[in-house]
Amino acid sequence: MPKVDIVPAKLHGRALKPHKTVVQPIIGERTVLTNSPWTYVGLWLKRQHQERALFYWQQAQEFHKVAQGLPPQSAPLLLYYSFLNATKALLVAKGNSLNEYHGVQESSASRGANSLASLGIRIKNNGALPSLAAYYAESESSRTHSLQDLFFNMVFIHRTYCLTYTSQAEMFIPLARCGFVAQRSTKRVYFRADVSDDIPFAAQ
Repeated sequence: MPKVDIVPAKLHGRALKPHKTVVQPIIGERTVLTNSPWTYVGLWLKRQHQERALFYWQQAQEFHKVAQGLPPQSAPLLLYYSFLNATKALLVAKGNSLNEYHGVQESSASRGANSLASLGIRIKNNGALPSLAAYYAESESSRTHSLQDLFFNMVFIHRTYCLTYTSQAEMFIPLARCGFVAQRSTKRVYFRADVSDDIPFAAQ
C-alpha cells in the first residue's frame, strides 16, 4: 500500500488539538479538568505568589458572582467590571505593564445617537484594553468602532445578529473535527477542519 502523506500530528503519542491558550501554549501538558476556573486560577496565582494579580482575580470573581441572577438591565455593568479585573489579573501575572484606566470611552461622534451604526467607542492609547491588545499582539488600525461593527464580529452572537439584521451576510462558518495534521513529504504541520455538516458550504 502507498504510504499516506497526510497523518494526524502527534506529540508524545497524543494527537495535537487546538488549545484555548493563545500566547505561549504548553502543548505537551495535560488538560486541566475543573468545575471552577475561579478556584483553579486563584490557587495557581497563590502558588506563584502573584498577590496583586490574585487581588484583581478575586475582584473579578466577586463581580461575576453578584451578577448572577440579576436582570439584563443590571448584570452587564457588573460583568464588564468582572472582565476588566480578570484582564488586569492576566496582565499583572504575565508581567505586562498595566495602566489602571479602562482604555476605552464613548466616541464623540456617537453622543446623542440612538442606532448601532451611530453609537460607538474609541480605544485610548493607554489602559487595560490597549494593553490586552498588545499582549495578544493584535494590531489595531482603527481606534474608533461602531457598536454595529463590534456586535457583527462577536462570534457568540454573530448568528443571532445576522438573523436580526438580515442585510448582513454571515461572516463566520462553524467548524467541526478540528485538529492538526502533518505532511510527511514536506515535514510541515497544518490546521485542518471540516465545515459543520448542517451548513451549506456553497451558500457561504
